[in-house]
This record gives sequence, C-alpha cells and structure tokens, in this order.
Amino acid sequence: MLISTATRRNWVKLDTQGAERLTRRANKTCSEKLVAPDNYACGEGLDALAAQLISSTSPDVDIFYGLCLQKLSVLGKNARVDRFISEYGREVSLDITVPAGLLADPKRDWLGYLYQMRTPEGQRNLRGQYYTHSGIVGYMLSGTALGHERTLLDPCCGTGAFLMNAGAASLSQLYGVDIDEVAVMIAKANLMVLFPDDATYPQIYCEDYLEDSLFSAGKLDSARFDYIYTNPPWGICKTRQYFSDEISSGERSSLFFVKAFGQLKAGGQMGFLMPSSLLKVKVHQDFRSFVLKNARIREISLYSERFNGVFTDFFSVSVIREAVESQAYSVRKGGSATFVTQPVVEGRTEIELNAPEVQEILTMVDARGYDTLGNSIWALGIVTGDNKRKLKKVRESGAEAIYTGKDIGRYRLKEPTNFIHYDRTRLQQCAKDEYYRCPEKLVYKFISKSLCFAYDDSSGLFLNSANILIPNVRGMSIKTVLAFLNSELFSYYYSKKFTDLKVLKGNLTALPFPKITAQQDAEIAEMVSRVLNGEESLADKVNDYVYALYGFPSAIVNRVKNELYGGTTRTA
Repeated sequence: MLISTATRRNWVKLDTQGAERLTRRANKTCSEKLVAPDNYACGEGLDALAAQLISSTSPDVDIFYGLCLQKLSVLGKNARVDRFISEYGREVSLDITVPAGLLADPKRDWLGYLYQMRTPEGQRNLRGQYYTHSGIVGYMLSGTALGHERTLLDPCCGTGAFLMNAGAASLSQLYGVDIDEVAVMIAKANLMVLFPDDATYPQIYCEDYLEDSLFSAGKLDSARFDYIYTNPPWGICKTRQYFSDEISSGERSSLFFVKAFGQLKAGGQMGFLMPSSLLKVKVHQDFRSFVLKNARIREISLYSERFNGVFTDFFSVSVIREAVESQAYSVRKGGSATFVTQPVVEGRTEIELNAPEVQEILTMVDARGYDTLGNSIWALGIVTGDNKRKLKKVRESGAEAIYTGKDIGRYRLKEPTNFIHYDRTRLQQCAKDEYYRCPEKLVYKFISKSLCFAYDDSSGLFLNSANILIPNVRGMSIKTVLAFLNSELFSYYYSKKFTDLKVLKGNLTALPFPKITAQQDAEIAEMVSRVLNGEESLADKVNDYVYALYGFPSAIVNRVKNELYGGTTRTA
C-alpha cells in the first residue's frame, strides 16, 4: 500500500481501518476520488460526456481507443489512421457519441480532460499525472519559435498539451515520451487531427524517460533538440528508485530536468514546470547548483494557480544551454516582472529571486543579524489520527480546549472552537507534555503564506495545523521574540526569502535577529504585554520600534508597507 512503517504502527496503535481511510482521502495512493480538471479544458457537451464515462465499467484503453477513433473519423481513411488501428486496434463496442462541436475543434484536448476525469486521484498521485493549465502552457511556449526546421521534445508529454500548442509547421518537428500507454495513444490521435495533411506518424514513445530502455532501443539515443518543454512528475517516486550523479535527492522533476538537458542542443532552450520547493529547500540545492553551473537562466515565473486537488506551489523556469559567468534573468510573479542578476560563484546553490532594491533591504537586515532561532525548542501540534471522532465542538466533562491554526491571531489566541479528552496513548502523534504545558510558549500557523505568531501562557493544547516554538534568542525575552516574528519587517523578509505555502522550521531558523540592549528588550516586551491585554493599536508602535532599530528611512519603510499591503490594512 506504499505506506511507511510508522504509519502501519500507528494504525495498529489506534485500531485504524487504514485501507478504508486511504481510499477516502485525496492525494493518497489508494484514493478513488475523481477530480474534475476544470482548469485544463472546456467545451460544449464535455460535462455530459464525462458523466457517461465515469459510469462506464469498460477498461480505459478500450474506452479511449473508441473515442480516439471518433476523433480520427474527421480524417477519413488514410495511411496514418490505418497504422494507428494496426498499433492499437481492438474490438470495442462503445455506446458513447462525441458531440460534433468537440470533433470540429482540433486544438482542444478534450480527450485529455476526459482521461483525467476518469482516473482516480490515487493513480494520478502515483503517476504524477496532473496536466498543465492551457494558459500556463501558452505562456511557457511564448518564447519558442519552431519555424520549419527546429524540433521540440516533451519527455513527459501526457496527452500532448505542449506538443499541440508548440506552433510547429510540421508533425515531423515534434517528439514526445510518456510512460502511460493510454496517454500516448490519445496524444497520437490529437496530433494526427491537428496536422490533418501531414504524412508523418506521431513520434511519441511509450517509455520511462528516466530509464535507459528508451535510448538503448535506438529511438532517441543520439537525438538533440532545439526546444524541450514539459511538466514532469513531481516529488519522490513511490514505486521505483532512480539514480543520478547530479541529483542526490531523487526528486523526479529534477531528474527529468538533468536528463533532458543532456538532449538539448548547444544554444537550445528548455522550459520546465516544477514545485516551488526546488527554489529554496536545502535538500534541492543539487538542482539549483546544476542549473547555475550549466545553463543560462532566461526567466523564472511564479504562479498563484493550483492544479485541481493539489496544494503545491509551482514555478516555471526557462533556460538556454550555454555557459555563463553571470546570470541575468527576469522573475515574473502575477502581472509584474523584475530583473535579477547574480554572479556564478563556485559552490553557490541559491537562485536569487529578488530585484536589487529588494535585495538591498534583505542585506541590511542580514547585516544586523546577531542570533537565530537555531537553539530554540520546536514541537509539532497533536495528530489525533481521527479528528472526526476525537474532536468535540462542545466542551464535555473532562475535556479541554485544543487550538487549531485558525485559532491563531497575531499576538493573541482566538476563542477555541474544539475540545478534546487528552489521552496521549490514544493519539497518533504528540510532542512531549512539557512542551504543551510550558508556562510560556509561542504558537504559529503552519499553513500560511505569512508569519502569524501568538503567545500562550495557558499551557494549552494545539492541533497539528499549529506548531509550537519555545524561543532561545540571546538578549531577548519571549515577548520580544514574538514582536519581531509578527513585525512587518520580518514578514517582508520572510516573504522575499521563501516561497513555501507552509511555514517551515528550516526557514524560520534562517531569520536574523539583531542585537539589542536590555532596556530595548524591556521596552518591546512591555508594549507586547499591553497588546496582549487588549491595546491592539500598540502593534503599530511595535512595528515602528523595529524599523527604528535598523535605522530605516521612511522611504524604505513605505516601500516595505506598500509591498506587504498594497494600500490595504493588515489583518490577522
């Protein structure tokens, strides 16, 4: 079932019916949930067609072979259709008719939409099968120019989104690879209809691009391409292990990037859609080091969109295969772009995402760094193993409050909305009691784009959507540490340094706290105490005090505020 030993142990401890629970949870390996990829394709009659397919008990390969034949019917009888039938032919009785409007639109991948709609979430999670939004595909390919001679490879082509939108003059310019037999079949049908008068049969191979079989069979062994664009699977593969001299992490999109780069012509251009963790998380410095040493970065784009059923942030990176002494590229986020430069330094593993004026502020904060949270105590919130049964909305006799991430405001906790009978022997995961019962501690939202910390002196319990920090910063009391963590300046610093949707311990320990006097510590702590006692307006004075410690002029303060709020008011 592809679960860890620790998970099995917890199931036994809690008498959990694990297999049944996994099938009900999205993004788990056994989940049977169907998720509509409504950000991938649309079209009149598509929803009704999807409803028919969901209820069908026929194998996917039969269903989509029948649908491919209907799509290919617009070509009539020709040699390529005959070859397709020879390759995939089977006896299929498909009582489903595709609307004429869909058949008349060769550019829309409605077959890919239906295939995703039909595939359970667990299978898509294992395969990394999350097809790319059409808008993102179009944007990523906007820097390509295939003309009549240049070639493009998609090593994880799925049903062909990048290949269909590449703007090729001939099908002979396009190559694709995918491990999914049905997806490859669909991609071939899509491309044949898109190029109705082309004599070339689609050059798409059903292989694992990360294995050597594709190359040892002579299919693409010596091929080099002008362009390589794709959205590869993300994360560690749960069903097999791959090895690479450059990528020790085993992260699949990094492995695909390195292998594809080896097939890129000198001066060729490559674009990949990848999880944002690759830009900052320490374990992925192997990917960043490879990019900085081997390629010239053209652009990095950070996206706010999400794939249906997935909560991972992602970015696209466009590179050119040529050695450089200094990187110079644009970073795009939303509707704006900034220009970034950084020298190529031996051993450097960080890809800069900030404009020079932003980096100037971050450098000023770094320069005052005196201590970090590295020697502090950290603890996770409670994992009950079954929130539905163990959390109560009404306080029962013997139960106590348990706070969630939603109950954390800046500085103060909100009124609890959940209660629990605390018996750690019946809970899946708990930190040490001494951390929960600590007379003073800080707690913070774990899932958040910004920093949000609260003070707790009630020895309260917290669910795993909240994490616990008992800080140890030289020269600072716990309330002063709280002031810095909730300050506008630290929020700005954190947002510019890190891109994660989660507030991670590794990121927090990188925050540089300045050296302050005992008097300054006392003054800040006294203001925080008053905020905790209800004088919320004093939070602005705490911010002003922090800015003053760094000696920031009003122009820099205004720039920070404008980027944080854009003229709006800060909320908890």
